Amino acid sequence: MAKASISEGDFSDIKNCYPECIVKNESGGALPLGSGVMTIIPVMGTSLINAVGIDKRAPSGSFITLHKANDARISKEFIVKNIENDLISINWIKGEPLPVNDIVSKAGFRKLSETSRIEMLHNYIAENRLSPTWVRTTCYELGVSF
Repeated sequence: MAKASISEGDFSDIKNCYPECIVKNESGGALPLGSGVMTIIPVMGTSLINAVGIDKRAPSGSFITLHKANDARISKEFIVKNIENDLISINWIKGEPLPVNDIVSKAGFRKLSETSRIEMLHNYIAENRLSPTWVRTTCYELGVSF
């Protein structure tokens, strides 16, 4: 299960803004630095910062969250719910929205029915030691019982 936050803003590849000595010596986003490691992030921008800000305000659970101001931009095929902190959540488990089915098909993924997605969520909860808050909030906001 995952949690996703969607936002918008500017986004840039900044890797080439680092000095050449850093670019040449980093490996997998990490650069040995004295007795520690410096993490190199090759991209940055307000879109990433805004999405992280939304994620920090979202409740614990498996959600797709956006700022409430984006409500009118979401297709009416999706079930959207107001949640705390001026956020909305797209219900990824209920319904069969055509836009999702189209993306899944083009990506070559297997399409899962609502029943299959609910069963996968139940199995995930049963097989993992999750906080009661995560389970309660996820199930309540997605409209499933466990």
